[in-house]
Amino acid sequence: MSFTSTPLLPLDRMQNANLELLRSFVVLGETGHFGRAASRLHLSQPSLTKQIRRLEDLLGAALFDRSRQGTSLTPFGQRFLIEVRPLLHHADKIWRSGIREARGECGHLSLGFNLSVVDIMASLLPRFQNRFPNVTFTLDDAPSHDQIAKLRSGDLDVGFMRLPVEEDLEARPLTRDALVLAIPRKWSHTIEEFDDLLPKESTYILLRPELSPDLNKRIERLFAAHNFFPASVHRVNTIWTLVALVSAGIGMALIHKSAIDTVTADTGSIVIRPLPGQELSWDIGVVWRAGRSNPVLTHFLKMIE
Repeated sequence: MSFTSTPLLPLDRMQNANLELLRSFVVLGETGHFGRAASRLHLSQPSLTKQIRRLEDLLGAALFDRSRQGTSLTPFGQRFLIEVRPLLHHADKIWRSGIREARGECGHLSLGFNLSVVDIMASLLPRFQNRFPNVTFTLDDAPSHDQIAKLRSGDLDVGFMRLPVEEDLEARPLTRDALVLAIPRKWSHTIEEFDDLLPKESTYILLRPELSPDLNKRIERLFAAHNFFPASVHRVNTIWTLVALVSAGIGMALIHKSAIDTVTADTGSIVIRPLPGQELSWDIGVVWRAGRSNPVLTHFLKMIE
């Protein structure tokens, strides 16, 4: 026994069967009346008639039986209507979603940060999510130099980091940060002046240079300015380890105030002492790549103006 299959519709003819023709077919199939269908579609009746004939020509089959009693679907038209309805529903859903995303009402924002800006993030993100609940986030915990590389490559939309940045990036200052000395509380009563803050015989707990190159350079400049290089330095991988060692009285640490404040909010075992000098403080801000096309980013930046 052999079967003869109907040839598939050529691709060029399928492309001509656009959504407008399919929508006109569905409305006419649902109303069964050219006049009412044309009114719903905001078309003239002759225009609707031409669209239906065009679709039937492309398909090579009649979709409707036309008589004095009215317009009714052919058996083929009934089956075709069942197939086309979900297609149009899905197309409408895609269209509405596209409009919302183009307006920045939904979409995605990849955001870089580090420990220094956790408090800022805790304030900004809930507010933004309340206004734009259909926006999703990716949070990337990374030092400033890594964030800059990811902004340039397009892996991040926006970052929170130490300023200034180079001219190919846009930036907006949000707050100030500074280098401070974290001292074990049991040492603090013996330290009163800056020269006493950096005794050569003390042990220093510092982050590894590759984790925060800019911070490391500031610390090196501080030591050089005071003709001082510590004899004993322990390098650690995290601020939490740094805090634990200082709390235990192993040594003192030079670290940015925002980070140490975040980690030591509930401990009384560490005393924070500011260091004099404008060069030991800096701006913290939001940074993005100029020309980055993301409507969600536009809303996010507008919120923090």
